[in-house]
Amino acid sequence: MATNLANIYCFKRLSDLFPHKIIQKIYAKRPDLYYWNLARHLLCSFISQHGKRKIFIPDLASNVYSWRLDYQKMVHSPKMAEIIVGTTNDAKVKQIKGALANLDIQVRGIDKTKEDLPEVEEDGKTAIENARKKALAYAKALNRTVLSMDNALYFDELSPEEQPDLHVRRINKENPRPSDEELIEYYSRLIEKLGGETKGYWEFGICVATPDGQTRETTIISPRTFKSNPGAKVNPSYPLESLQIDPESGKFIGEISEGDQALFWQKVIGEPLANFVTSVDF
Repeated sequence: MATNLANIYCFKRLSDLFPHKIIQKIYAKRPDLYYWNLARHLLCSFISQHGKRKIFIPDLASNVYSWRLDYQKMVHSPKMAEIIVGTTNDAKVKQIKGALANLDIQVRGIDKTKEDLPEVEEDGKTAIENARKKALAYAKALNRTVLSMDNALYFDELSPEEQPDLHVRRINKENPRPSDEELIEYYSRLIEKLGGETKGYWEFGICVATPDGQTRETTIISPRTFKSNPGAKVNPSYPLESLQIDPESGKFIGEISEGDQALFWQKVIGEPLANFVTSVDF
C-alpha cells in the first residue's frame, strides 16, 4: 500500500510537468510502477503522443526519485532517534545506513574495542531466529535498544535440499570458514552449472530488541541476478557482491561506488526497512 501511495504523490507532482490525462491513463494501467520505471514509462508515453516535436524534458528519474524521498519523509516519523546495529561489521552498518538514508535517524554499529559483547551462537533455523538471538543478547549487554539482521540465500533453480539457506559460508565441512576467494569460486561454479546466470534472492531477518526483552520483527525478500563470471573487485565483508548485478547500472554490486551502493540498498530494501523501523513503538 505504501508504494501505491508514494506513486500517487509522485503522479500529483508530475501533473505540473505533463498533461493530466496522460498521467491518469498511465496510473490507471500501472499503479504498481516504482520510481525508476515510472519516469521512463511517462517519458515514452509523452514522446509517443507528441511525436518528434522538440520539447523540454527535465531529468524525470531524478525528479521522481527526490519526490519519493519527500513523500517518505512526510509519512515516516521514527520514534527512535538512533539505531544501534548489532554488529561490528562496518559493511553491514553501511548497508543499513544507506537503506535508511531518507529517514532522520542516526545509524551506528558496535565498537568491539569499547564494548564487552557476549558470544552469540547463531544456531537458529531461520534468519529471523538468528537476528532475534543477537538483538536480545546485545540489547541486554549494552542496555540499549538494538537492531540485528541475519540473512539467508536461495537460488530459484535449486531444490530445498540444495539451497545455501543460512549456511552461505559452509561450503565445505572440513573448512567451515573458507576464504573470500574460495567462496566466490564455489558459487561461481554453482552458477555456471545453472547456466552462467540465474535468479535468486536474499531473505533478511530483522529484529529490534530492548534490554527488557521486548522484540519487533520483520522479514524482507530481496531478489537478485547472479552471474558466474565474478567482477574484479571483492568486498571483504560481502564477497558474493562480486557475483551479483545491480539492475540499474548493469555493474557488479561490488564495483559500484559507495554513493551508488547506498542508493542500491535504498531501492532493494529501503522502503520495507523504513516502514518497519518507523512502526517500532518502543
